[in-house]
Amino acid sequence: QRERQQRSSGSNLQPVMEGLEQQQQQQQQARQAALASAPAEQPTGSSGTAASTAAGPQPPPRLLSGSGSVSSRHSTGSGGSSSSKASSSAAGAQQSVHSKAPVVHQLTAGGNSSIFLTRGHDEIPEVYSINLLEKLQQAVARASRKIQTGSDKMALASSLKMVSAGVEMVFGSAAAISAAFGYPDRVGLDVELLEKTQQSILQLFSAEEVERAVAAGSSSGAEAKDDPDPALSTAIADLHKFSMMQSMYKSAVHLLEDLSSHSKLLHMPERAQVLLAAAQNPLLGEHHFAKALLPRLCSIILSAHKATRHLLVKWWSDYPADLLERRVVAPMQAYLTKELMATKKLTIGVMNAIKVLAKVEEANQVGRKLPPDGFYNQLIRCARCCF
Repeated sequence: QRERQQRSSGSNLQPVMEGLEQQQQQQQQARQAALASAPAEQPTGSSGTAASTAAGPQPPPRLLSGSGSVSSRHSTGSGGSSSSKASSSAAGAQQSVHSKAPVVHQLTAGGNSSIFLTRGHDEIPEVYSINLLEKLQQAVARASRKIQTGSDKMALASSLKMVSAGVEMVFGSAAAISAAFGYPDRVGLDVELLEKTQQSILQLFSAEEVERAVAAGSSSGAEAKDDPDPALSTAIADLHKFSMMQSMYKSAVHLLEDLSSHSKLLHMPERAQVLLAAAQNPLLGEHHFAKALLPRLCSIILSAHKATRHLLVKWWSDYPADLLERRVVAPMQAYLTKELMATKKLTIGVMNAIKVLAKVEEANQVGRKLPPDGFYNQLIRCARCCF
């Protein structure tokens, strides 16, 4: 009975197998006919053989019809040599299309799944990198040239406005500061480059530059037969300086807000290094800016992770002696002296500044850059004795 069932099943499958074999034979014959029809349309002779040999291995039948139409269209117009070039270029284009597979353009990782956004090579947008520090340096250089040449007030105001915009973009963002002044091969900031950039901005409004602008304005006014007014030029220079100081103050406030709102990221060295730029701000040397900025900065430093303060001590120990004393120690000492003289008590802001200054002194004990008496303050000792 089993043998009969096997014979019957075999007899039932035999027609199906024969049908599949016939279909395969028909498909093979169709391919051979298509391959034979493509060179048949080309002119006979050496050019036809050159086209067939230049094409190399033939692509699948679906793509071969397109290349065949291209080669036959070119062969009717310009002979066999053009047909060989067209067929070879079409084959190369098809291979390049097949070789350019989609690439992953964006990746989003989730808790239980991930998303891969793929795009073709022609759909990937071009990335335009903008060097904000270079843009700021160019704006400062243009403004300095306009001051030295005694340009008209409208052109000078436009140049200084570009400098103010660059200051807010570079110094108002933690990411921009890291990108502009961070070392390419290690963590930390190039504090000397940072100081040089800030000094170039402040130099625009130095006394020498103001006098030069007044003299240039007077000479240009004399040539134009106008009544030069040095007091007006000085007032305009003071107005530009005030506007620039406001831009620097606004960028410092934005930076502190950014650091405070993302304080959990300060344990990362790439984020902690931005505190160096915040502590090196030249506005801290002026008390009316320091009493608004320094307490917030000290609070952020003391509330950060312990590893962040260790990194600050390490970085401060590598500071140049002059830069450490002028940009870090002196502004804190001046703030403490004026606050203690005004309030006659140890406020929270004063205590936080004393703690941060102690960290700077710890860094100085490692680097041995400044004498120990540079960290001594008589008013701090008197205030501690009173309490």
